[in-house]
Amino acid sequence: MQQIQQGAPVDVFISAGKPQMDQLQNEGLNCLIPSRQDILGNDLVLVVPANETNIKDCQDLFKPELVKWLLER
Repeated sequence: MQQIQQGAPVDVFISAGKPQMDQLQNEGLNCLIPSRQDILGNDLVLVVPANETNIKDCQDLFKPELVKWLLER
């Protein structure tokens, strides 16, 4: 983002944050804006071993016995 602000040529800019894109747009750096689009998203995924029976969803990670087990690892 800083390189673009300083005039560096750009073909593609992918930002993890919408505020950075908004800032470039607000600064009048329109070279990116005509093709601006969301291409990725953010999802939290919980992966556990197939034989794990104590963890069914993310809320289970807050069970005191599991927190203690995780901290001991």
